[in-house]
Amino acid sequence: MFASRNGIIYEPLSVDDELDAAPPSSTSKPIFSTYFQPTFRGHGNGWSFLLVSCAISLFISAVNMIFLSAPNAYSPAHAGIPTKAPSVYLGLETVEIEKPLCRSRTSFPKTLSVFQGNDVKGRTQIHAPGDKARFDFGGEVSAYIEFYVPDYGLENCTLTGKFHDEPTASRPNKVSEIDIWVLPDKEDLSSKVFLDTLRFSRRNESTSRVFYCPSRTRMYFQWHCPNKDCSIQFPLEGVTSMTASAASLSNSGFRLSQYEGVECVHRTE
Repeated sequence: MFASRNGIIYEPLSVDDELDAAPPSSTSKPIFSTYFQPTFRGHGNGWSFLLVSCAISLFISAVNMIFLSAPNAYSPAHAGIPTKAPSVYLGLETVEIEKPLCRSRTSFPKTLSVFQGNDVKGRTQIHAPGDKARFDFGGEVSAYIEFYVPDYGLENCTLTGKFHDEPTASRPNKVSEIDIWVLPDKEDLSSKVFLDTLRFSRRNESTSRVFYCPSRTRMYFQWHCPNKDCSIQFPLEGVTSMTASAASLSNSGFRLSQYEGVECVHRTE
């Protein structure tokens, strides 16, 4: 024991006291691990359950995707193979095709006019009370005839001219040739298309070849005699669309005949 200042007595430590006060060695168990270390009981089983659940979910999803995509794998639409669209007439190939009924219809001109040379704009329309007048053309004078094609689905047409005048001494019964031209427009002679040449004699009729006549359209025709000495004269009586009747078929004049098919033209005549 040693004396010290201020009356404080200092006692030196022994070797045993120093060993007791020394810090614990690395082999000794720390106090914190014994008293303060938290315990997680069952944490290993929880992680295992989570991993197994994820694996099962991924497996089920993969199986589901394979099940849904397998039928489409052989589909031409998904495989990029071009396919023919189904026909809207599917099944109609077994239906028997009906033969054409060979329907026909006759129309008469809406207007009849004459013009000199190529002056189609200065044409003179034929007017008469009760549709009774005399129609004359030939030489430098051409006939201008306008037809309306009704919408009956009959778009194969012929033009017919019939003259019933009795021959006289001043008008012998000679044959006249008339060229028929189709005008694309009402007053367009520059683009006219030749249709046919008809041979006329009095008390006879002549019919042109078949041509296409679209429904619900107006068609314009030029009737012209290529010979300068040609002269066509006949009476008009009930042979326009405004005054035509069943009796008009036997009168002198012009008519437009519509047919269901080309094969029906000669069958109907």
